[in-house]
Amino acid sequence: MTRQQTPALSERLIAFIARYEREQGSPPTLREIAEAAGVSHTTVLLWLKRLVKAGRLTQNGQGGRIYSALGVTPGDMDAESSAAMQVLRAAQRLPGEITSEALVEATGLPLARVRDSLETLRELGFIETVNHRFIEGKHQFIYAVKGEV
Repeated sequence: MTRQQTPALSERLIAFIARYEREQGSPPTLREIAEAAGVSHTTVLLWLKRLVKAGRLTQNGQGGRIYSALGVTPGDMDAESSAAMQVLRAAQRLPGEITSEALVEATGLPLARVRDSLETLRELGFIETVNHRFIEGKHQFIYAVKGEV
């Protein structure tokens, strides 16, 4: 696996676990994670342990369904993940159109951090781009939160 593939696998694992938990009400098994990611059980286990150590997942007990993406709190996350969580929570509370500018105002985060967070949340399937417009020589994207998170 190359260095370029490494972050992609991490994000795919986290996205799958979070989506599975939202839809099924419990975490997936290691076998289900491995099948969804298209990698071996051993590879998944190694990556899940790394993600727990980095604070991106939680490990609850022992057995087959122990890795959770939903139990992670902002205090457990790195700065990038924490910013994405702030942006997601602010987006859920904003009435009307959700723009990066509105999220900067709601979170107090710099515009670049908000845009990075929006891209991460879009890739993970938490938000979607619903419109785009060109105002005063700048692109402006309109976002929507996808379902309950």
